[in-house]
Formats: sequence, structure tokens, C-alpha cells
Amino acid sequence: MFQFLAPLTHHLKKAFVQGLSLAIVKSCDGLGLAFDLADLHIPQMIVTREIESLKNF
Repeated sequence: MFQFLAPLTHHLKKAFVQGLSLAIVKSCDGLGLAFDLADLHIPQMIVTREIESLKNF
């Protein structure tokens, strides 16, 4: 687990309780972070390594 993950998960859980239904996260460890955040059960999550991929949305 990443060192920064504890505060990130805290804020994502808080946002989820307040109605978060989509999280877009950019990380140089893309899939590793995605697997770590899967336990949060956010309905939709996009985890990407490159911000360029978001241009297609």
C-alpha cells in the first residue's frame, strides 16, 4: 500500500458518503492504485497513467 493512500482513501470515503459516484484518478502506478482503491466500492472509477487519455471523454 502506498504511503499517501491513507489520506486519499479517507477523503474518497467521505466524498462517497456525500454522493460521489465517479472518481477520476491519475497515478504513475495506474493499475496498482486501482487495485488498492477497489475496496472503497465507488460505483465508477477511472484510473489512468496518462492525462492524455482523458481527451477522448
